[in-house]
Amino acid sequence: MSNATDGIGTMGLTPDAPQRKAAREATDWLLLLKEEPADKDLRRRFEEWHDASPIHAASWQSTLRLSGGLEQVQAAHADEWATHPRDSSRPQPASPRPGPRQRWFARRPAAMLAGVALAACIAAFAAPAVLLQLKSDYTTATAELRTVTLDDGSEVTLAPKSAIAVDYAARERKVELLSGVAFFTVRKDSERPFIVQAGAVETTVLGTRFEVNRGDDGVTVSVEEGLVALSDRQLPSLNTRLGAGQSARVGRTGVTSNTTPTVAAWRQKLLLADDRPVGDAVADLARYYGGTIVIMDSALATRRVTGVYGLADPEASLRDIARAIGADVRRISPWMLVLSSK
Repeated sequence: MSNATDGIGTMGLTPDAPQRKAAREATDWLLLLKEEPADKDLRRRFEEWHDASPIHAASWQSTLRLSGGLEQVQAAHADEWATHPRDSSRPQPASPRPGPRQRWFARRPAAMLAGVALAACIAAFAAPAVLLQLKSDYTTATAELRTVTLDDGSEVTLAPKSAIAVDYAARERKVELLSGVAFFTVRKDSERPFIVQAGAVETTVLGTRFEVNRGDDGVTVSVEEGLVALSDRQLPSLNTRLGAGQSARVGRTGVTSNTTPTVAAWRQKLLLADDRPVGDAVADLARYYGGTIVIMDSALATRRVTGVYGLADPEASLRDIARAIGADVRRISPWMLVLSSK
């Protein structure tokens, strides 16, 4: 079990260096407490960290609020873990209050809203979705997680709104990630490498645990255990190897690498964002929303956000993201949310 040190980010606000470090540590503590809720030594170390600084205490409270609180900890231990951070004798940081909203969007003609809704519905439900269903062997619906055991004993856990096609042959095992996000637990077989194809990007392994996220503008591979090799048909010079705790994003502008102490947090119903583009974070959040989320401003989609957000209530988490970046969320219909600048 690893210590809760530099991890992936937490609070939605843009912090300075000490706050950012504390926010990341709070995220790691949340995940560790969920995994090992009965560990007394873990609780002692958590309490020492919590009491070491008011910044730690404030970061913990913000992390609980954004992630849905102690619902992330097993029910049998929720009260026990709540005693310390929620002690009424401790001063609690005030929850940030959104400023007054400039309701410029409401003043636009109704025809504009109808046009946006129609365009979004067409984009979401037209022919590409049908074609995807025909090509795939396994798919997931909105907010659905699905674990599939393949013929060799390897397992694939699909995030919501994801699809894969499986092609096993005598000399290799290939899975194509057609859409979305998947976490792979690969059974070792030195005679048949395991290959995950996502667009032009291929991830090759013998036996390991890793995540592949296929977005509109790139593919991100994150390794939890073992070693993987990345290649790209469009980037012949790409020869990247990733070990545990490492990730790489292959996009239109090239390859960027990062450290990733926590992989596939969506398996624990958490969305982690560590200085991610808002568009990427919203795309992951949208997999849990039973409708369409529209970002009105392309510049807004490129803004950066750091946070840990609960996936059980995607609309509430979207509003948390909006507050963090000074944006606004409007519900246009029961099946559409619009994120726009204030």
